[in-house]
Amino acid sequence: MQSIKTLFAAFERLPLWKVYVFFAMPIGLFLVFATPPFQTPDAANHFYRAIQISEGQWRAYRFDGTSGGQIDANAVKFAVTYEPMEARADIKASRAMADAIAPLQWNGELVNTGFPNTAIYPVFAYLPQALAVVAGRALHMTVVNTYKLTCLVGLLVSMLITATSLGVARRSARFILFVALLPTTLMISASVSQEVVMIPLCFLVIAHFERFVALQQAFQGRWRWIFGAAVAVCASARPPYGALVLLLFYPGMCVSTDGTYRFWTRFVVAVATGAASLIAMKVFQSPAWTPAAPPRSVPGQLDFLVHHPAAVFKIAFDTMHANASFYRDSFIGVLGWLDAPLAGTFYSTASVAGVVALIAGSLDRDPLDRGSNTMRLMLIVPMFVGFALTFAALYLTWTPVGQMVVEGVQGRYLTALVPLLALAMPKLVATKGREWKGMVITRQLLTVIVLALPFFTFEQIVTTIINRFYLQ
Repeated sequence: MQSIKTLFAAFERLPLWKVYVFFAMPIGLFLVFATPPFQTPDAANHFYRAIQISEGQWRAYRFDGTSGGQIDANAVKFAVTYEPMEARADIKASRAMADAIAPLQWNGELVNTGFPNTAIYPVFAYLPQALAVVAGRALHMTVVNTYKLTCLVGLLVSMLITATSLGVARRSARFILFVALLPTTLMISASVSQEVVMIPLCFLVIAHFERFVALQQAFQGRWRWIFGAAVAVCASARPPYGALVLLLFYPGMCVSTDGTYRFWTRFVVAVATGAASLIAMKVFQSPAWTPAAPPRSVPGQLDFLVHHPAAVFKIAFDTMHANASFYRDSFIGVLGWLDAPLAGTFYSTASVAGVVALIAGSLDRDPLDRGSNTMRLMLIVPMFVGFALTFAALYLTWTPVGQMVVEGVQGRYLTALVPLLALAMPKLVATKGREWKGMVITRQLLTVIVLALPFFTFEQIVTTIINRFYLQ
């Protein structure tokens, strides 16, 4: 019995950033090299945007009813070769596909290519990917090898930022680890998506916020502007992530050494952050924004809501009733183009592990964390505002006018903000006095459960990728 207690205590003392790297590196590398090209959502369009930026074309443009830019013809040929596999579980990766794209070189022949859903994203959302493309071309790599290099660089950057956030976080660290090692998050980390940077950067913002609150450090000087810049970067690429700016108004955060609330100081930083986000969106989105095609219409949808304001409640209820299980599954992990689900037992196990991670954080004894449980509940607000903005944006731009169920939302869109839930959890132990031994053992056991899930994750990812893309 004593040996088990010692083992549990050793697991709890493990630096979680090292645990993350231990699992994320092999799983991520497997995803980079085993997933056929462009078999993650919108991968081709993300690659096109990275190529465009790598050539100094920082802003996309509209043409022929779409938007995008001039892309190397062989890169387009590469993407088109794997296009038939998208959302077609009956089509597998073949030797013929690999042989067709293997010799493709960057030939400098440019063709107008549409990628309207990624053309609007700012330059800085794709800097690691664009630099990888530059390196691939400078080294005279083939197009396919440049693509793999881009995925690999994205994985390493994502891991670096996530590991840093785990080193900074306190009570939320277990839950951030849980989210960061979910199949969906790992799939994104090993892709060419702009979320390679955006999701870990949100984790880092949340972790630093928690640390400032827990240690009661004054959030002033350069830290205010670093926070504002980080949130602006995230919001300009994914506007709902701008909800993180509401963290500035949390009463537990000190913005001055004298302990006064200083509302206007917080307000100025928030406004400056919002303005920077809007300017970036204006600069990069305006030239490439294409209006929604019928039956979708932003003005039409707004007109519908103005005349039927009560429909908002029915839309929310009907959407959750229709898609709640899909949101859960696609948050945890549905690989490929949402056409490679994992085993049903994994979704149940991961759901339990997520709850366990939250409870384990609540059992942490952090003497420097003075926030009351009532105050903590306020941290749910930025998370739900971000979620609401996500649904609202897709209702306006992606859902047919007047429809009662929001289309286009995937669980992965909620990944970046969900660690706030760990901070909102009530503290279940006292910070003073002797800690009850049973509480310590319980927390250690819960931590072991969280650390065990990635082994199941690895098995599921390997099995699912092989079955979906290679086995007939």
